[in-house]
Amino acid sequence: MVDDRCQRRRDVLEASTNLLHEGGWVALTMREVAARTGVSAGALYQWFEGKDEIYAEPFTARLNRGIAQFEAMPDDLAFDDILASMLRWVRTTWTTLGRWQLDYSEIARGRKPGPARSALSEAYRHILEVGSAKLQAAAEREGRRFLDDLDTMHMIWGIAAGIAQRAEILQMETERVDRMMERAVRSLSAGLTESA
Repeated sequence: MVDDRCQRRRDVLEASTNLLHEGGWVALTMREVAARTGVSAGALYQWFEGKDEIYAEPFTARLNRGIAQFEAMPDDLAFDDILASMLRWVRTTWTTLGRWQLDYSEIARGRKPGPARSALSEAYRHILEVGSAKLQAAAEREGRRFLDDLDTMHMIWGIAAGIAQRAEILQMETERVDRMMERAVRSLSAGLTESA
């Protein structure tokens, strides 16, 4: 019975992700998730307080995979290579799940966070900390100082998400997006570091 419940929960999360990709935030409704998975709406509301909680789980899982990926980066990787890897990861994450962050934030604002939203906030905070530590260490190895403050990692995330959004809206070719990412790395590297 427990395995069946776990599988049904995974089915709910998969159906939710599919709905997001098919029709965006508006398409993700508890009623449609229930219809696609054969789970009653009542059961859904026992597992999740609302669609923001459903959205938070796969996004948290994605962030946790990113944390593991960032932590596994070789210690001798150059600052610019770490930054480029982070920008690519954020761009992919935005394309996969992040484009609905603003919708999620709007619906979640003012509500007491449930366990899934709390886990998402914690994972986001953690990935920013890991990214910052990796960039700080690389800058020090290169004789530079990383000019990190509370907003630096949020800014890096926002730039990568902005590139992903622009690329999607304009249906840019991969080469053009890659050039934008390279320029972003060079600009951020120059603007966020100084000689030690």
